[in-house]
Amino acid sequence: MASKQESRKLLAEQASQSGEEFIQLYYDTFDKRRHVVSKLYSDASSLVWNGHHIKGSDKLNEFFVSLPTTVHNIYSMDCQPVSERAVPGSTTIAVFVGGTVEYEDNKPKIFSQNFVLTAEGKVWKVVSDCFRITT
Repeated sequence: MASKQESRKLLAEQASQSGEEFIQLYYDTFDKRRHVVSKLYSDASSLVWNGHHIKGSDKLNEFFVSLPTTVHNIYSMDCQPVSERAVPGSTTIAVFVGGTVEYEDNKPKIFSQNFVLTAEGKVWKVVSDCFRITT
């Protein structure tokens, strides 16, 4: 039987791998196939985009397709498992991302984005998303 410390280490490694795979898929979809990015969100997902709150898959889709073309460059990422006590019955991870985003042909802007992801079967879905341009 694995020790508590070994179990935590395994959960952290799994969160890191899952988070990295999800982030690669997310930004590739956001930059190249924006019309389907809302499928990465659950039906009850919540998004705060530079202080504006958007909730529900239909409203998220409307919002995403209204944004200009983007190119994201990720410079930092951290993924952590969320305690089962915080979200009973779910495998949940928190993902923190930092990088730059270019809107159409404009100068790159620094951004940070925080996700809470939960597993729906073998698929990760965004439960909560907070995006902020920092410069």
